Amino acid sequence: MIVHDYNATPEGGFTYWIIWDLDTLGVIPENFRSSHESMNSAKEYGNTPLCARSGNHKYHFIVYALDCRLVIGKNTTKPSIENVMRGHVLAKGETVGIYNKHLE
Repeated sequence: MIVHDYNATPEGGFTYWIIWDLDTLGVIPENFRSSHESMNSAKEYGNTPLCARSGNHKYHFIVYALDCRLVIGKNTTKPSIENVMRGHVLAKGETVGIYNKHLE
C-alpha cells in the first residue's frame, strides 16, 4: 500500500506511507508497526500522520494485489517499489480522501 499526496510539493508530492506484504485477513490496528515499512517523505520509517498545514489536499490510498511477495529493503522509495511491482500486479484499488484546511 502506498499513501501519497501528489500535490503536496512541486517535486511530485509527499509519500506518507509505503508498506508491503500486509495480512489480507485482518485490519490495520492503531499504532501498527511492521518490518515491511519503508522510509516516507518525512525521512521516518512507517506512517506519517495526514495533516496538511493549509490548502486543498487529496490523499491517495493505493493498494495492490500481487502474484508474489516483495523482497525489498527498508529504504525502498515510491518509484522503486512501483518498479519492482511492475509485471506482478493482479489488481489495484485506490481511494482518495479530500482535505481542505483554511487558515484563520
